[in-house]
Amino acid sequence: MIRVDKQQIGNLLLVELMAERNLYLSKIRYFENRHKTDFAAFEKNVNSSSTESFGNWDELIDWQAANSLLSKTEEQITDIRNGDIEVA
Repeated sequence: MIRVDKQQIGNLLLVELMAERNLYLSKIRYFENRHKTDFAAFEKNVNSSSTESFGNWDELIDWQAANSLLSKTEEQITDIRNGDIEVA
């Protein structure tokens, strides 16, 4: 049997979450570089465009998901760094 304490589990989770965070940040940078703008401006442009572009809508959804997942991941990282984890 292996004994693992709360701190070790927190460190392992933190490493995993940092990798996820980097993935989401790289996706967001990709969209920013591809469209030469930030998410808010791109969203406004897509929503106000007179011609519908399914490609832009797909990218808007993917970009929004990356932003949302980044936010959630950063909250989890903060929780772990603050020791706010519970081992079942």
